[in-house]
Amino acid sequence: DVDEAALSYAEEKALATGNPKIKEKMDLDIQVTKLKMLKANYESNLFRLQDAIAVEYPQQIAKYEELTAAYEADIAHLDTAMNTPFSMEIHGITYDNEKTAGEILVQACTKMKKEHTDAADIGTFKGFKMKVSYSLFDNSFYVKLTRESSVTVEVKKDPVRNIERILTALRK
Repeated sequence: DVDEAALSYAEEKALATGNPKIKEKMDLDIQVTKLKMLKANYESNLFRLQDAIAVEYPQQIAKYEELTAAYEADIAHLDTAMNTPFSMEIHGITYDNEKTAGEILVQACTKMKKEHTDAADIGTFKGFKMKVSYSLFDNSFYVKLTRESSVTVEVKKDPVRNIERILTALRK
């Protein structure tokens, strides 16, 4: 039965020997052990953070600088491309009508699923290469638009809304 009235090992040892300093020594030993563990934990965290500052953070900074440059290049391209009339190339055929292009995009997705291909390049839109993929996890199709950077948009059954989603993703 463990409660507040139960004696600790140090108290029992002090009572058995008749020396109260033994209890104090054992309490100090426990505190020293805790302090050693805290010091080891501190040093471990210190070395981990020093390693992150020396290696990991510069790599992340370089990655984000590249990504920022890619986004800036794509934004500059889109500033001019968004002012051009609608045109989407799918499987070598250019479509000027949003609804028709959206329908062909949906057909390309279902064809890809029937042929059991992983991901397929299907064409271009506003200077971006389009690649269609299927996700088994959420049973959805995705189109990935890539130029300097990339953006992924879910393809649903409504053809006109697909084009709107792609345009919105590019604007963002």
